[in-house]
Amino acid sequence: MRIRRVEPITRYVATVSVAGITAGAWIVAHDARAEMSAATPAVAVLMLLVIVGELYPIRVPLRDDAEDVTTSTAFMFATLLLAGPALALIAQCTASVLSDIRGRKQWWKATFNVGQYALSIAGAWIAIVAIAPDLRFGNAAGFADRFSTHDFVATLAAGVVSFLLNNFFVIVALAIAQRVPVIREIRNNLGFHTATTMVLIAQGPLIALAASRSMIWVLLFVPGIYAVYRTAKISVAKEQLATHDSLTGLPNRLLFQDRLERMISEGDDDAMLVVMLVDLDGFKEVNDTLGHHIGDSLLCQVGQRLSEGLREEVSVARLGGDEFGLVATVTDRCQAAEIGQEVLAVLQQPFALQDLPFHIEASVGGALYPEHAADVDLLLQRADVAMYLAKERGTGYETYNASTDRYSPRRLALLGELRRAIEQGELVLQYQPIAEMKTGIVRKVEALVRWDHPEHGMLPPSEFIPLAEPTGLMGPLTSHVLDLAIEQARVWRDRELDITIAVNISARNLHYPVLRDDVAALLEKWSVPASSLELELTESMVMADPRRATEVLQSLNALGIETILDDFGTGYSSLAYLKRLPVSQLKIDGSFVANMATDEEDAAIVSSTIDLARSLGLTVVAEGVESETVWQQLLDFGCDYVQGYILSRPLSAENMTRWLEQRGTDREIEDDGPTAAAVLSLTSPHAQLLGSTGS
Repeated sequence: MRIRRVEPITRYVATVSVAGITAGAWIVAHDARAEMSAATPAVAVLMLLVIVGELYPIRVPLRDDAEDVTTSTAFMFATLLLAGPALALIAQCTASVLSDIRGRKQWWKATFNVGQYALSIAGAWIAIVAIAPDLRFGNAAGFADRFSTHDFVATLAAGVVSFLLNNFFVIVALAIAQRVPVIREIRNNLGFHTATTMVLIAQGPLIALAASRSMIWVLLFVPGIYAVYRTAKISVAKEQLATHDSLTGLPNRLLFQDRLERMISEGDDDAMLVVMLVDLDGFKEVNDTLGHHIGDSLLCQVGQRLSEGLREEVSVARLGGDEFGLVATVTDRCQAAEIGQEVLAVLQQPFALQDLPFHIEASVGGALYPEHAADVDLLLQRADVAMYLAKERGTGYETYNASTDRYSPRRLALLGELRRAIEQGELVLQYQPIAEMKTGIVRKVEALVRWDHPEHGMLPPSEFIPLAEPTGLMGPLTSHVLDLAIEQARVWRDRELDITIAVNISARNLHYPVLRDDVAALLEKWSVPASSLELELTESMVMADPRRATEVLQSLNALGIETILDDFGTGYSSLAYLKRLPVSQLKIDGSFVANMATDEEDAAIVSSTIDLARSLGLTVVAEGVESETVWQQLLDFGCDYVQGYILSRPLSAENMTRWLEQRGTDREIEDDGPTAAAVLSLTSPHAQLLGSTGS
C-alpha cells in the first residue's frame, strides 16, 4: 500500500493545534471555576467586547490592500489582567471560532487559530506568574490599589510575549505554506503588526484599570473605538479610490506597478515573472457607435472575465482606457505563453451589450523578468512593444523579442549612427541577378542595401530601414542608394554590360514631392538612360494609399522608368486598383514560390497570379527560386523572369561584375525546348562558386 506523504504545513498546523488546545484545556480545567466565582460584571462586559471586537475588525488601509485589525486583543489582555487566563482564553477562543465560522474558513484553519491563541495567552500568563505572582488573580478593587512598577514590568512582558507568540505562529505557517524563508516573511509582515498589535495591547492595562473601578468606565471606551472604526472606513475608501480603478474595481496602474516592484524585490533570485499588457482591438468603434456607457459596460465585463477566468496566481489591473495589465510568477517562457493564450480564450466568448452578443478581439504582449528587463518601467515598455507587435501581426499574443523592437537601446543607437553612415559611405549595395526564364539571359539585377557597420559588421536592411522610415532620414537614405545603384549602372555600361538595376523604395518616399526630380538629376549626373533603372514598391505600401502611389508612379513612368509591384500576394490588393496602377511587372513573393513543388495550394496561387498578370499585360518575376523543379514549374506556367539562390546569392558589386562577365548577358539556349537544366548549364563553374559563396 502506498503511504501518503504528509506535507510540512499539515504537520505544523497539527502540532500547533494539538499543543494549543491541550494547554488551553488544562488552563480551563484548573482555573475556570475559580476565576468565574471572582468575576465581576465588568469582566463579563470585557469578554463580550472580545467577541464583538473579533467579529467586527477595523479595516486599516495599506498601499497594496487593506488589513484587518481586531480590537479583541485589547479586551482580551484586559480580561487576562483582571480575571486570569481561563476567562481570557474562553472569550478569545469563542470569538475566534465565531469569526472563522462567519468567514467560512476551513475547520483546520479555525482549529489552528484556537491553538495559537491558546498558546499566546498561556505564554503571557506564564510571564505574569514568573515576574509578579500576586497579579495572577487580583480582584477589581485590589488590582487598582496595588498596581506597582513591578507589576508594570510583568504586564509589559506579558504583552510582548503575547504579541510575539501570536504573530510568530501565523508567520511561520505562511512561510511554510508559501515555501519562503521565515526571516523574509517576518520582515514583510512584522512591521505593520508590531505597530497595531502593540498599541492595542498597551490599551489592555488602561481598560483593566477602568474596569476595576466600574463597568461604566469600560463603556466609555466604546465611543472612541467607534470613532476609530469610522475613521478607518473613510481611510480605506480613500485608499481604494487612489489605488483602484473606479469603473472596474481592479487595481490601477499605480497599484499594479507597486505590486510588480514588490514581487521583483521580494522574489527569489531564480524566480521568473511575466508581465502582460492586454489591449482591446476596435474598442474605439464600440464607444463611437454604441456610446461610452456601453463601452464602460464592456470594460467592466472584460475586467470581471480576466480577474475570475484566469489561474489564481495571475494578478489583474486596469491601466487605463481599454488597456489591462497582468503579472504572474511562471517557470518558463512556455508557461508565460500559455497564460497569454488563456487570456485570449477567456475573451473569446461573446459579451452581452444591449442584450445582444458582441465579439471583441484582444492583442496581448508579454515581457519576462529578468530575461527581458530587470525593472518595472522597462518591463512595461517591452510588454507594450510586444503587444503592438501582436496587433500589427494579428497573432493575438506575442512575447517580447529584441530583434523586433524598434525602440531597443541598440536600435536607437543605430538610428543615431545612420546619418553618419550615409555621409561616410558605410552603406553598400549587393546585387542579385534576375534571369529570363526562356533564354537564361541576365539583363537585370536587384540592388539590396547593406550597412557595413564598423562594430556590428554587415547589417541587413531589416536592422535599420524600419528605424529610418518614421524619420526624416528615409529621403537621404533613398537618394544615397539610388546614387550608388545608378553609378554602378554607369560602371557596367562602361564595361559593355547592359544591366538594368531594380531599387526598392519606401512608403515614405511616396510622400516626397521631389522624388521624381531627384531620380532625374541622378540619371543626368551619371549619364545613364532611364531604362537602366527600375523601382520596386511593395503591394502593401501601394494599397495603403493607392491614389498617391498612382500619381508618383505615373510621374516616374513619364521619365521612362518602369515600376514593379513587389511581394505580390502578401497584401490585400483590390483588382479595381491593380488594373489602374501604372506598373509593368509583378513580383510573386518567395513565400509562395519556395514550396510550389510540395504544396499544391502555393502552386495554384502562383499559376493563377501569372495568368492574372498576363491578362493585365504585365510581366511576372518569381522570387525565392532555389531548385530546378520549381524553375521547371514556373517555366511551364509561363513565368517571365526568375530570381533566387538557384542563380546566385546577393553579391558585392565586384563579384557581381565577375559573375556577369563569366556568364555573359547575351547567351541564349539553342535547344528547341528550353528546360531548367539547359538554362542553368549556362552558368560556368567559376560563376557557380561565386553564387554559392557570396554574402
